[in-house]
Amino acid sequence: LLANPDIQVTPDDIMAAHMHFREALQIRQSSPLFHLQTAEDVQARLSFPNSGEDQTAGVIMIKLSDDIEGLPQLDPNYATIIVIINADDQPFTYVDETIAGAGFVLHPVQQASFDSIVQTASYDSAISAFTVPARTTAVFVLPR
Repeated sequence: LLANPDIQVTPDDIMAAHMHFREALQIRQSSPLFHLQTAEDVQARLSFPNSGEDQTAGVIMIKLSDDIEGLPQLDPNYATIIVIINADDQPFTYVDETIAGAGFVLHPVQQASFDSIVQTASYDSAISAFTVPARTTAVFVLPR
């Protein structure tokens, strides 16, 4: 694509990239869980739910947990953060029955995002299902 002279970057493209980057920085700054300092914290608090033999190709899931027995709480606002990177050209739904009824919501920065597509990412607590549109990264938080 980069070699195709017919593809031109527009001012709107540049602004969209700028806004995405800005929102990503705001999300990163919103929680100490995005700034783990020790190997012990990383090993205890970080996991990858969509992994192993049953992994859905094209999707990376990251789970950051703050309520770990024996470790101090780091984040006064969020108990858990789940990041879903859907690089596929189809929407992705992930069901995790172990968190049935949990109150996950789309990160407040993404709820107010300039990107109307990411705003459609959702969590259905009745069936414990996260849904993320195609080619979208969504961050879900479990408020305290």
